[in-house]
Amino acid sequence: NGTTTIEAKSGYGLTLEDKPSEDDNIIDSNGVKVVVDKASAEQLKGVTIDYLESLEESGFKINNPAATSSCGCGKSFGTGGC
Repeated sequence: NGTTTIEAKSGYGLTLEDKPSEDDNIIDSNGVKVVVDKASAEQLKGVTIDYLESLEESGFKINNPAATSSCGCGKSFGTGGC
């Protein structure tokens, strides 16, 4: 019954959390709780997360409409600023 924490700096990090911090943002979407740390919340505005399971790929798919560049793995992104 862990929750997933998403952290964004110049990339995404996903971890399972049993006890979110008091100042974390908790989003409940269809029974799935996603915890976003306060420092990353601004960078994650507008981001969508999906879970894919197919022959080609499986895992979390993160779409950041603010990203102006990204690497091939989909875990790092740039938003045009430093």
